[in-house]
Amino acid sequence: MFSKYFRKLRYWFSTPQTTNLINKNNFVNVQLDAVGVGIASSLAPFVPVFLTRSGGSNLEVGLITSIPAITGLLLSIPLGQILARKRNIVPWYSKTRTIALMKYMIIGLMIFFVPQGRVSTVLLLIWALATIPETLLSTLFSMVMNSVAGPKGRYELMSRRWSMLGIINAVSILIIGQILERVTFPFNYQLAFIIFSLGGFFSYQAASKIEIPENIQSSPVTGIPLKKRFSAYFQTVIKEKPFVRFALKRFVTILGITMISPLLPLYYVRQIHTTDGWIAAFSMIQTTITFLAYFFWMKQFRRKGSRYVLLATTLGSCLFPLFVSITPFYWIIALLVGMAGTFEAGRSLVFFDELMKTIPTEQNASFISVAQTIQFLATMVAPFISTILANSIGIVYALMIAAAVQFAGFIFFLADKGYQEAVETVPEASQTP
Repeated sequence: MFSKYFRKLRYWFSTPQTTNLINKNNFVNVQLDAVGVGIASSLAPFVPVFLTRSGGSNLEVGLITSIPAITGLLLSIPLGQILARKRNIVPWYSKTRTIALMKYMIIGLMIFFVPQGRVSTVLLLIWALATIPETLLSTLFSMVMNSVAGPKGRYELMSRRWSMLGIINAVSILIIGQILERVTFPFNYQLAFIIFSLGGFFSYQAASKIEIPENIQSSPVTGIPLKKRFSAYFQTVIKEKPFVRFALKRFVTILGITMISPLLPLYYVRQIHTTDGWIAAFSMIQTTITFLAYFFWMKQFRRKGSRYVLLATTLGSCLFPLFVSITPFYWIIALLVGMAGTFEAGRSLVFFDELMKTIPTEQNASFISVAQTIQFLATMVAPFISTILANSIGIVYALMIAAAVQFAGFIFFLADKGYQEAVETVPEASQTP
């Protein structure tokens, strides 16, 4: 019996069979990094809930999503240019990841010292400061993972990493839910934030051991006016038509997805008066289904290709906010978040893979930072739109509009006649059931 479970565990840390170019130690460290990230990031769904229960306004709850986007919009391209000139980006990745995850510990500690009436302000300030390392991380993550996986290993590496992260997330959220239910407010949140933020240190230990080739450095441009440099940079990006097309369509989809982020905690707490236990259950169900769904979408990719996965997941994603908006029943919402997790898994895989296909290898950092800037623009604008809609027409109708925006993203992908999918023969990986 134990040998059966050992074989299953060994699968998670075995090198993908799609390519023989992946360094085994790198693959193991990427998975161990996911364990630490999964522990700490399990706190993320509870931050807007904590803010709501602390008296935060609709706008303040929306700022949880939009503040990182504002920083990213302003700093992503400049920071990407800095990273493009760094030879070894692994230390940047491991340290930046740890610093970013420490925000949860700081939030937990601040509950000791900050009066109840000031919690919202201080929390948002901590959140704003944490966005600087997070902006760096958004570019570093794609650079490191792409280098570890190679062009033929992205689906398999990321499906295993994100499914591992999902397992740890689900277990952590289950425990957090119990803490929140059994300890009085606000010390329940304080205890959870401090304990689970320690996963950031575990992440650092694993991520710092990743070894990848030195980054192809961009030569620093000197003696050219800033305006001309920006114009040349812009022209370089515009010439890559597949990149531009994909990035803009992804923008619309992410806009609709991000509109939901501040609406869900408001809907749960103020519209249908959900308990912390049920909110934890929703998050646990979604993360559990998500990690299982990565394997489903991996098989769909091998059988039917990226375009099928892209269209199926962008269409399916828009159903979640629509159905949630018309039901007050907790058990139905639990089923719906499971459905959302299924499509989220495939969408994450296909968006990462399709984006990296459109980026010139020698300009990884520059193009990734542009893609992140476009994504940050959507993430910045969406919460303001959704909270304004929630205030003016109500949370339910705001969720319906968010669903419509996501559906528009699906239509844009469907209508792209210039989409040419590269047909790749991807051998079946040897998986132990």
